[in-house]
Amino acid sequence: MTPNITAEVMASRPLYDPHPSTYVAKHALKHPTLTGVKYNLKRVRLSDFVIVAHEMLIRTSFLTRKEVDIFETAYVRGAKVRDARLHQGRPALAPDGTVMGMRREDGAPIEVYCGNGSHGYEMGPWTVENVHACPGYAAWLRGLRQSVQAVRNANPGIGERMIGGPWPSERALVKANAFINVPQKDQERTERGMAIIAQIKGMVEQVEDMTGDDQGQARARLLGEMQMGFAGAVVGLGNLLEYVGIPAQVQGIHVPARDMGVVQRGRARIHGIVVRIGDLINLDHECETDEAKEKLRGTLLAWFGERFPDLEHVADNAWKFE
Repeated sequence: MTPNITAEVMASRPLYDPHPSTYVAKHALKHPTLTGVKYNLKRVRLSDFVIVAHEMLIRTSFLTRKEVDIFETAYVRGAKVRDARLHQGRPALAPDGTVMGMRREDGAPIEVYCGNGSHGYEMGPWTVENVHACPGYAAWLRGLRQSVQAVRNANPGIGERMIGGPWPSERALVKANAFINVPQKDQERTERGMAIIAQIKGMVEQVEDMTGDDQGQARARLLGEMQMGFAGAVVGLGNLLEYVGIPAQVQGIHVPARDMGVVQRGRARIHGIVVRIGDLINLDHECETDEAKEKLRGTLLAWFGERFPDLEHVADNAWKFE
């Protein structure tokens, strides 16, 4: 079932705005893994170029509507463009370099797919219905259908992340994918998981508030150990160990004897945080649906990346769960 998405939620999601010369339609559809990160693009916004490219590839039997409508921010079922979608990103250009038009559905007015409007291209006579008559159409369509290998051949030495890019950031994808319609059978588990995450956030704040202005070394030691403990616990959600950096400087912080009591109390609280993360991991294993797992993992890791920017690479690799 097509999820209901408000205009506010749509606007909050990252834009996928690839360069036409390196765009590979089927590459993006498969949620590619780039430099160890799985790019799940189902909740991105799409540029005008991509919307029209999809429509042309559907009309020429290169893609199916079922394949394309995974992009739920842009489409409703059947790869029909959402009424609330705004024109954005790179424009859709015909073979002659003019801006193309397209209807959102049969019988609707033709809209100009000019992207964000700042590119300065002129509107031409071409739409998805008649562009086959435009000079250069065959080569243009081949470009829309190009493969990863074709991009490599045309751009010797191109980096992996440039093929199909530019891509949204990993953190933006994690945040977007944390907004999930969880099936009814996992609703109760998800609510318990979100309550655990709220407890974890509160416990982290308690650790941060345990030291006063004159206890800088104790605070630095506790915050460092908390980050280490949090990152180590998150490893339980998947094979993230290679991305977790243990700050060596934490071990070298000398805490005055008068402040060791607050450090010990803080460590007890940190232990409680790690236990609650373990509870969340166990709950994650109980969840029956991918939607519930993604919501819990995405919520925790997106917040973790914001709270501990020095370890944001843990959140940036949040899709390496499998």
